Amino acid sequence: MGISRNRIIEDANQALCSAMGYAHAELVGQSIQIFYECRQEFDRIGRLKYPLLARQGWASSESRWRRKDGTVLDVMITSALIDPADVSAGLIFVMTDISNRKQAERELTVQNARWFDLFDNSPEGIVLLDPDFRIVMANNEFARMFGYSKQELLNRYPPAVVIPPEREQEGQDAVERLQRGETVRIAQTLRCGKDGSRIPVSILSRPIRIDGNTIGVYGIYRDISAQVRAEQEIRDSLHEKEVLLQEIHHRVKNNLNIISSLLSLQQSAAEDDSYQQPLEVAKARVHAMAMIHDLLYRSESLAQVPFRNYLQDLVHYLRDAYHLLRERVDISLDIDEICLDIATSIPCGLLVNEIVVNSMKHAFPDGRCGTIAVQFQQKHASYVLRVSDNGVGPPPGLDFMSAHSVGMELIRGLSTQLGAQLEWDFSAGSAYTVTIPIKQAQREAPA
Repeated sequence: MGISRNRIIEDANQALCSAMGYAHAELVGQSIQIFYECRQEFDRIGRLKYPLLARQGWASSESRWRRKDGTVLDVMITSALIDPADVSAGLIFVMTDISNRKQAERELTVQNARWFDLFDNSPEGIVLLDPDFRIVMANNEFARMFGYSKQELLNRYPPAVVIPPEREQEGQDAVERLQRGETVRIAQTLRCGKDGSRIPVSILSRPIRIDGNTIGVYGIYRDISAQVRAEQEIRDSLHEKEVLLQEIHHRVKNNLNIISSLLSLQQSAAEDDSYQQPLEVAKARVHAMAMIHDLLYRSESLAQVPFRNYLQDLVHYLRDAYHLLRERVDISLDIDEICLDIATSIPCGLLVNEIVVNSMKHAFPDGRCGTIAVQFQQKHASYVLRVSDNGVGPPPGLDFMSAHSVGMELIRGLSTQLGAQLEWDFSAGSAYTVTIPIKQAQREAPA
């Protein structure tokens, strides 16, 4: 506290001296301007203070004072006339250091400015609602997204502004969830622009709580129009490719059937019976490939062949083709539900075809009865194909690796093509075991 007359310091208490860094003797008799940051500030306070003192006897104002060491303080100065009837009697003034408060206010102003800049210029549309779900603030992107000015949106009820009639129930459900304090996430929906257009958006909305009380709601809207268009283009492109691939499988199947028909015609025209069996074997090979393309044409997946169905159809086709064996040769199938890609299916199918045909041709001569068994299982990182019969087996002394029949060469070649390990056992009929490593892509494909 201090006392001044005609803006000259007459007295100052110890608290004022300490706060400003002066001794009492250094202040008494000095102009009060000694405290002010600059002459302009001294004059400004004088213009504000003296009219108020004359009118009401006291005045209060904020200013900036400089201490003796040069540091500047934010202060509140409250002055009162000692004798309201006599202005010349001087006045008493009280200085309060408000530096901490002013610093906090400046920091808050900066934070508010940063927050508002972040809010208003966010690339996401943001809207703030009061507890009654009326819009109290919307940023630039929200206004742009829906074609309104920010002023037009104030105090509006969002369901009446941006929710189209066909999404009314969705909007009502969201409001009820927010009222229960829940967070609402909608990955994709439609909202209505001012011009009636439908805008694809994703929405995140949640209550704003302070000390456990809900003071409002915020919503973040993202315009996903570009994403939706891109997804639609991908779907359209994928559909076109699926249709094209389906047509390719259909045409390949038809072409293979034409080849099979040509072989049948050749078979019918052949006068020499020695041609009949080779042509029948060739037809079986062509049919084995055609069946795969037919399955793919009819399948939901154009990349994966349901191999169990394929092997069942193939083995029964071969049994019907060799109709003389139907009454005396049984077919035993033990096949897991496995899907293979076309690159594995065709050589694997041809392998089964060759081995089964070889058994039908040679294993059961002279009316002999027996069984042909086909097994196909997945074991760890491999597929294991085993085709066996309990027939007469190959001639004694047959060296399988050096046999030059077309069928034997195909079995060896197809196994190599698959990168498979081929084993054979002729001790009791014929048995071939083919262990095929599963490709990484195939291992990850849905079975």
